Amino acid sequence: MSGKEENFEIIELLAFHEEAIGNLYSVLNVYFPEMEIWEFLSGEEFKHAEWIRSILDNVYDGSIQFDKRYFSVNHISKSIESIVDFRLKVEKDGVKITEVVTFAKNLENSIIERKMLDCFWSDLKGIQKVLDDLKSDTESHKEMLDQELDKLLINCKTKEEERKDINRSLVLLGYHAEHERMISRLYAYYRKKFPKEGVWLFLVEEEKKHEAWIKQIIIKVNEGIIRFDHRDSSVEDIKTSIDNVKNEMTKVFTDKYDLDMAYSFAFRLENSIIEKDLFKLFDADDPIIVEILKNLSIDTKKHRDIINSIRVKNIINFD
Repeated sequence: MSGKEENFEIIELLAFHEEAIGNLYSVLNVYFPEMEIWEFLSGEEFKHAEWIRSILDNVYDGSIQFDKRYFSVNHISKSIESIVDFRLKVEKDGVKITEVVTFAKNLENSIIERKMLDCFWSDLKGIQKVLDDLKSDTESHKEMLDQELDKLLINCKTKEEERKDINRSLVLLGYHAEHERMISRLYAYYRKKFPKEGVWLFLVEEEKKHEAWIKQIIIKVNEGIIRFDHRDSSVEDIKTSIDNVKNEMTKVFTDKYDLDMAYSFAFRLENSIIEKDLFKLFDADDPIIVEILKNLSIDTKKHRDIINSIRVKNIINFD
């Protein structure tokens, strides 16, 4: 193969390389249309292929000089293969947007770092301008992709933090639901131990209702509707209260456990929920959820007052 034929092959291979990139970006425009840069970049790469092929005639007239220290047929061929493979992967398996942008950025950067476009130059201003514009465009593409990747990573980090907040909220809500469930069970124990006290049936149903309300809130959390004021002690407060309720349940059916002990514990339990503002940890924009949270607090205060009223009457009657 003569030197001119070899140089011609180099130019043609570089044009194929630009076309492969253009084809990749065209596919990315289909699979990731939310990123408007793909259509622009695709057009740019096909334009580059045309530019490169436009100087093929100058190879034969000797107006283009070559320095093959910056060029490897093997490397360009492998790069084309990797581009095609990645395009097929996008079409077949699907990839994350961050992986796509990273691949594209590294691709443009490899052209710059490996000086693929520095293997030839010309003393003719028109031809050299084409070559300079190729390099300038490639630098510009790499910078665009850098910016897009930075935005994506920031967005992913933000979403990751939002997901962590949601998970913390779900943990907190889960304990709230268990708290209401355990209170309902405790009051069911009281109803069985003290069947003449009709208030316990009412309270059992009320706590079941509260558990159902909280489960409605859990659904809304995943929709991002509810925001939480996370106090460091919030989860621990509820866990401690759950443990106290469970511990109290073990005492209910002992001989020494009397009605006054039941009312006293129930009063302290409902009052602690109010004093710790457990339901005020929530903040929401959804009017239905706002109403639920409001009613949870109202009901808890009502329960405390009912229990305390009966407890005081019993103390007076006992005296």
